[in-house]
Amino acid sequence: MKKSIFTIIGLLVVFVLNAQVTSYEQDFEVNPLLMPTEITLINVDGMQPDPTQSAGYADSAWIIGTSATFGSQIAKANSWHVDEVGDADDWMMMPTFSITSDQATVSWDAMSLTSSGNYPDDYMVIAVEAPAEAPADTVDYVLTNGTILQQVTAEAYEAPVHYEILLSDHSFAAGQDIWVIFRLTTPAPGGSELGIDNIMLSNGTGINTSVERLTGLYPNPVTDGFVTIDVPANKAKVHIFDLTGKLIQESELNGSNVLNVQDVISGAYIVKVTAQNKVYTTRMIVE
Repeated sequence: MKKSIFTIIGLLVVFVLNAQVTSYEQDFEVNPLLMPTEITLINVDGMQPDPTQSAGYADSAWIIGTSATFGSQIAKANSWHVDEVGDADDWMMMPTFSITSDQATVSWDAMSLTSSGNYPDDYMVIAVEAPAEAPADTVDYVLTNGTILQQVTAEAYEAPVHYEILLSDHSFAAGQDIWVIFRLTTPAPGGSELGIDNIMLSNGTGINTSVERLTGLYPNPVTDGFVTIDVPANKAKVHIFDLTGKLIQESELNGSNVLNVQDVISGAYIVKVTAQNKVYTTRMIVE
């Protein structure tokens, strides 16, 4: 049975525009299992997901459920529909996020919830500058003006994948308010379920954490598989992300400031170093 999305949009987008945050973290650990009210759900494809997967799918394409692999409650989307065949298009919109730092990021964990791996799901994450007033058609506004932060075909099913996107890499800057949308896009005849967890919208300015530009990383470009990182601490954690925000390598510096990056292929990366409650970031080129 087709659902009308226009009433849903009209009712919920007003709330999204009014809910404005400078930091946001959602792990979906709620009781009862109801989607938090600051999150907007839009069933763009108008199709009803298969409720035999979970009773909640009778009313919504995105629900909160449990996952043994994640070890927690998560947001789940179902691309297998009842009595209908078509491409999935189901949206989960975060509250309006105010960017106050050039280190603002969007991060999350994702996994296809198909044990066999035969029915993986596709999705994308979109960001768009929030309009001053609710648009007449939210879906059209996002599709016309939005930027794809990450597009995934056949998300991994063996274990959750962590993503982190630096918004300034996509031309978003301090002073902007944005919407971030998780959009299930699995083509017909459908996949299984997609799991999303640990969503974080951050300006990199938490109470106990400051963000600084990392100036001591050399040689840069890296040519021999090793890079020296100067930080004012004997111990530090290092995360290397590609420009789509995918985590490539996680390491620790413990008494040595030389990092082995021999397994990192040629390309451009974002290096994030955490030490003594401070976060340092810079770009790194591997040749």
